[in-house]
Amino acid sequence: MKYIYILLFLLSFNVVCAQVPYYGTTVGEHKLFGYHSLKFRPGQNNQCTYTTLQYGISDWLSVGADLSTGNDERFIGYYGRVGYSFSKRLSLGMQITPSFDLENSHKFVYNTTGLFINGNISEDGEIFWVSNTWHTAYEDGDNTFEQWWYLAGNIKLSQNSSFWPHLGVVHSWEFDKDIDIAGGFFYVYKNYSFYLWGNDFLEKHPRITLAVDFTF
Repeated sequence: MKYIYILLFLLSFNVVCAQVPYYGTTVGEHKLFGYHSLKFRPGQNNQCTYTTLQYGISDWLSVGADLSTGNDERFIGYYGRVGYSFSKRLSLGMQITPSFDLENSHKFVYNTTGLFINGNISEDGEIFWVSNTWHTAYEDGDNTFEQWWYLAGNIKLSQNSSFWPHLGVVHSWEFDKDIDIAGGFFYVYKNYSFYLWGNDFLEKHPRITLAVDFTF
């Protein structure tokens, strides 16, 4: 078990930083979740940000809104999310997010549907797996269907902190392009998490993600 931790830790630095993983459960009843990220590709003028706030109506249902910005783009999305932990081995969730163009009279642009599954591999949850399936239906373009797989660890550092390395692959369900590597880690301290993530490592300009979240 110790050697698996070391492997995940080292790989997370060799593939520093993508889209961060989503888990099957929601934020929890009457809790507020916030997340902000900066994504960029070194060597390119291609920065974008993503910000979301999510509120838990119940233990299994939450609602939220997000804002995505890029070069001359500003999209706002409104979403509902459901999720439930059936056991330590299986948590299952889904989120639907219609998004609108703030630069074009709030015109509908695309709808994103996410299916999130995760479960423990070890009984204590120190080693687990994550599956994120994303379908995006564009108003004026082709639809996409992507899959993100992660093998992950939860390493307790102290009573209030822990380290979560993830290593995985990304592919289209049409398998019309090369499979990509994704990975990174986040550090949890009390109610905050700090992320270093990435993907597109096989391309000339990989994508790097820096992010922070909170839950209260």
